Amino acid sequence: MKTLISKYWLVLMALVSVTLFTACSSDDDDAVTPVFPQVQTIAGEAGAELDFTFDANESWSLSSDKIWCKLVQGEKTDAFVLNGTAGKQTIKVKITDDDASKDMSVAQLFLNMSGQKVAIAEVKRSAAGYKL
Repeated sequence: MKTLISKYWLVLMALVSVTLFTACSSDDDDAVTPVFPQVQTIAGEAGAELDFTFDANESWSLSSDKIWCKLVQGEKTDAFVLNGTAGKQTIKVKITDDDASKDMSVAQLFLNMSGQKVAIAEVKRSAAGYKL
């Protein structure tokens, strides 16, 4: 009987030890802090399609805040939001004459990573015949 109690006691202590070690480990060690690129300026007239390159260190989404500023990547054309994975990205920014006015307009491109949203580009559009 004494041997049986000792075995149960030993098993119980082993389980408690395993539980304590797993409870002390930190899950935050694997978290990646998003690194956002510096703000870039892109300029062109309506009808232009310009390359835009940025680096993302984790999964991302990129969005435009103006109807005339559209994003193009591969098969996705005329999108307002694109998604991707970490790495160097090159997309096309398509400047259209939607919502055209004679004044220069500025759109912002927002990069979203880990729930943080930061403007990483300003797209300046001028109507045909007007200087930027």
